[in-house]
Amino acid sequence: MLIQQQYYTSWSNPKTQRTGFQVKAESPNLTQTMTEALDRLIGYSIPTQLDASDLENHPVALRYYTIDQIAVLVSSRSNGKDELGRDGNFFAHSLVGTPEQMAYPLAPIFYWDSPFWVSQDSSNQEQLSPLERLEAEVVFDFDAVWSFLEQGDRKQQFYRLLCAVIDYQHSKRRIVIVDDAESVALWIASICTFIPPSHCYFLSFSTYHHDPGRTPFIITGTTPDSYFRCTPDAYVSSFIVNTQEHMLSEAPTSDYATFIIKRLSPEHYEEEVIDFFNWLERLDSKPQFIDRHLDQYANFYQFSKGKSEYYDSKKLLDATVFISDVILKKVSLDQEDVADLRIVCNLLADSALENPASDAVAEYSRSLRSLKIHDSHFSETFDQTFGVAIVFVFAKQRQFIDEIFQLIVEFYSPNLIQSIFCQAELLESWVQQLDVNDIDQIEIFWRFLGNKLHLIQTTEAQIKLILHKTFLALESQISNPYELSELALEIIDLIRQRNNIPENFLLISAASYSSNRASSVLKLIYYSLVEHYSLQDRSSSYWKYWQLLSQDDLQEYEVRRDLLNSTHVQHLVKVLQDWVNSVNREGQANLLNNAVRFILSSEFCQSSIVPISIQSLAAYLLPENTFVCKLDSTLYNEIFETLVSEICICKVDGPMLHLYQSLIEQLADPTSSLGRLRIDWKYPIIIQGAIDLTQGMLQESTIPQLHRYFSSMSREQYQREIEVLLEEFFVSRIDSDSHFKIVRGVYIPSYREDFWTIYWSIFQELIDQGCVVKITNILDLWFCSSGDLIDHHPYVVPEFFSELPNLFERIKSAKNYGKIERTFKDELSRKDWHGCIQKYLQRSRKGLLGNLF
Repeated sequence: MLIQQQYYTSWSNPKTQRTGFQVKAESPNLTQTMTEALDRLIGYSIPTQLDASDLENHPVALRYYTIDQIAVLVSSRSNGKDELGRDGNFFAHSLVGTPEQMAYPLAPIFYWDSPFWVSQDSSNQEQLSPLERLEAEVVFDFDAVWSFLEQGDRKQQFYRLLCAVIDYQHSKRRIVIVDDAESVALWIASICTFIPPSHCYFLSFSTYHHDPGRTPFIITGTTPDSYFRCTPDAYVSSFIVNTQEHMLSEAPTSDYATFIIKRLSPEHYEEEVIDFFNWLERLDSKPQFIDRHLDQYANFYQFSKGKSEYYDSKKLLDATVFISDVILKKVSLDQEDVADLRIVCNLLADSALENPASDAVAEYSRSLRSLKIHDSHFSETFDQTFGVAIVFVFAKQRQFIDEIFQLIVEFYSPNLIQSIFCQAELLESWVQQLDVNDIDQIEIFWRFLGNKLHLIQTTEAQIKLILHKTFLALESQISNPYELSELALEIIDLIRQRNNIPENFLLISAASYSSNRASSVLKLIYYSLVEHYSLQDRSSSYWKYWQLLSQDDLQEYEVRRDLLNSTHVQHLVKVLQDWVNSVNREGQANLLNNAVRFILSSEFCQSSIVPISIQSLAAYLLPENTFVCKLDSTLYNEIFETLVSEICICKVDGPMLHLYQSLIEQLADPTSSLGRLRIDWKYPIIIQGAIDLTQGMLQESTIPQLHRYFSSMSREQYQREIEVLLEEFFVSRIDSDSHFKIVRGVYIPSYREDFWTIYWSIFQELIDQGCVVKITNILDLWFCSSGDLIDHHPYVVPEFFSELPNLFERIKSAKNYGKIERTFKDELSRKDWHGCIQKYLQRSRKGLLGNLF
């Protein structure tokens, strides 16, 4: 595109006969859009307090503006009187082209006061030739910028002015500089010196305008006597640099402005600012406007060069993400772009490590993925990526470790990953970082790094130290060698699963650790290896370690852990049986006795999965000859005494019934272990009584033993035990033989009141339950078959019948008697003795014993 020109001034056009301000000459290709833009920009009036004839002191107005990819550069100057002798004439020389033509490589401000600008034209030309390029002579003193900013407090003013320029795209606050035109030009020149050249395209300005409130420029210079008024509201709605009154508006701070203000010298400008501009021009040669993205560019540049004087993780993250987006929006990336992308990854890695938040880690992952696509030397990033993973491991950043290790597995070759685990120096640094007091860190280490440890000659010593520290950490978690915390179990399981560490090496290391201390670590490691195998498989692969590691108690620990893993008593006995059958004959008795002692110990009770009582254990253990013959007499006695110390005459389940029957047989055999014991006379009675109660058939030989047994009891014990017998036995068994046998066995004259209290309470329960048939049948027993009791307990029968009237009163007063009355009377009416009790069913008063007969 050619640069179009225009002259505008007040003159008399002989062709049109028009006089006044109008176009005097212009290039033929100026469009209507261009001329309309010019019309809004070329207006000029001198300051009201200046002498109209003092042309030398009238300000020059250099104006630059862009619209729709069209750039306009205008120089308006006061021109004295027009052809009619009127003051206030001015001449505007305008150029119209593209921003690249108007503002590159030199910012438009530097054409201020150039001899190129035409200030008057007396020729008759109407058409101006377009320019191929702007080649105006530059007379601007660039060094004047430095001396200008050094004066007074201009550095501070310039910082705030630069902040306002950076913030303009967001705030839309027009910037007004109240100063002389030359100083305004230097202010604008200072801005253009310290923003990237391509960004100067968008910095519209006017070095002078008589009415800044009506201009479209970002920066407008004016004088104190212009139409603009610096009111308090104006300082807020606009950004004002009022040098006359030393007043300055506030503006949001800018990291870019801070970056510049710290390099406000020719030396720093040459060494750093220009380098930054060159980098930025390469990275983003076609910006759309001046905005706060410059903050992010500046922050990234400083962070990447290590020149930032502060560390702000959020700003670092924002800047690197922004730069990454800028790079990846390019159609193609050159080597310098790839290098910048590497820097992005490096800084994001630093950000993720400094502040491991989800955003930082996610952006780091994204940048790695992008770099992998474009970087032919991507594998060189492995050390850094793996380093991030390692820091996360030892810092216990569990929520991010998975993501990083997934990237490592996805991006890098297995050989490259494995090679890192062969570096003794690296493993040594891990040893130093492992904290034996931090069990969580140990667990994370084994979960993410332990599975790749590579046991070779150069790493053997370090892996031993890692195991040693792990064992120390585990030791702190072991208060009970049979009852481990979930975390400790998890660590042991992680170690066990690491196939790259041979079991032999692991066990030898654990044995070495445990050799000089009372430690359960070796046992825990060993059992974690064997517990999922059958005893047959263990014998072929693992039992050799009992002697190899000089740990005789490994077998005992293994047996105990198997027992503790039993889920019920049958399972427990099965484990015992399997172990006894798995060792040689000479060792069976010793193994069984040690195992049973452990089962009877408090350790077992505290650590077993399910509670196992001595009764339930004895029920499965003592009837088995294979067990009984191998138990030593002391242990057998202990089991038996513990068993019988808590038994009573009550119904038992099938296994316990089988045990009781076996015990009775053994007691009858003087050659058996139990037969040789000095058993308290009560225990056989209790055992036989429980057998009879369970089977519902009380033997005649048992009756005197029961009577003796109950006679020896305290009152409280008597009350407790006969209640069980009466409810469980004769209430459900109402034949006369059983009913009166139990009465003979448990009726003790000295406790007669207790006996009858319990007996009648059972009747009351039958009444409450409406058991008409049972009540009738029991009464029938007493009326028809109670004569046999008189020989043994002569007072029992009278005692029963003396209470019978009261019984009928209780029956009639029962709440549900109305429901059962008809059935009850019908049942009684079928009995021969019905006439004896009929009157007690008809009246409520109590009768006497004599009335029954």
